[in-house]
Amino acid sequence: MATTYSAQATITAGIQGLYDRNDEINTTRTQVDNVLKFQFLDTGPNLIDLIFARNRAVAGTVSLGGTSAFVDEYGVSRGFSKIQGLIIANKATGVGDSVTVDSTNFSGVQDGTVIPPGGCLLVTAPGSGWTIINTSNIAISGSGTINVDIFAVGYSNIEGGS
Repeated sequence: MATTYSAQATITAGIQGLYDRNDEINTTRTQVDNVLKFQFLDTGPNLIDLIFARNRAVAGTVSLGGTSAFVDEYGVSRGFSKIQGLIIANKATGVGDSVTVDSTNFSGVQDGTVIPPGGCLLVTAPGSGWTIINTSNIAISGSGTINVDIFAVGYSNIEGGS
């Protein structure tokens, strides 16, 4: 009996806050509440079958592709063939503890994009996604081990999502 996978996910990003304008006479306050939602389903053009959401302590390189790039929620080693949504958050606080996306084989991000300590990168490509091959990596640079949140949704490298 073959094992199959399916998934549904929503990536949400937004701004909530207060914005003040002060002049010599008045203070005006405006509430800002803007949210974007990117929906990914288990059928149709935004098809996904793999969700990866982890905080990892990383030194060196994290691969996005390959047959054993990630261990999923069921303990199965799987990798992405396409990524349709990716969030990388650098949880480090030390100067120079940067996360660099080595995207030579991942067109979703400019090669060498640096995420500074406390920074975050969010990219989405619903539908077509970005093709991932075995050498698509997130390279970690800095002093020692860096805590990184990696959230990714996409299609697995297992044919037919099975």
